Amino acid sequence: MPERDLILMQRNLRQKTSRARRALLAQIHIAKKELLKNHEGAYRDCIRAVSGGRTDSAANLTMEELERLRDDFVHLGWPRKRAKPSAESWLIALRKRINQMAKEIPLDGQRLEGLCRSLCATDDPAWCRDTEKLRRLLAALGKIKRRERHETKDSPG
Repeated sequence: MPERDLILMQRNLRQKTSRARRALLAQIHIAKKELLKNHEGAYRDCIRAVSGGRTDSAANLTMEELERLRDDFVHLGWPRKRAKPSAESWLIALRKRINQMAKEIPLDGQRLEGLCRSLCATDDPAWCRDTEKLRRLLAALGKIKRRERHETKDSPG
């Protein structure tokens, strides 16, 4: 493996590790604020207990110790918050809803392609990576569905 590739891999690993470390530190500080409020001494005691007395600062803890400290806070009753849904999960949900809506409306393929082309700049919703454009397409389909329902209700039959 060329040296340049090895250096890039090491840098990428450090970035991932530092990102995970920052996330853990953030969780610990949030837990400290919510759980221990004004008990700085108790917080330092928790850190000393996790590190075996080596340090009283979260910044000096190893990744394993940070994870243990976070788990201790969870055990003490801190409700660990989950991350917000990713953009990818929003895209998947919007595309799924668009496909459901398209099945409910009597659309021919060309009409859906035309809507996609004008609102998303692609022929297929699966190719669109912009949640805002997909939301506009979903809104347009909803409007068509309401109009179709209104027209069939008013038509003599």
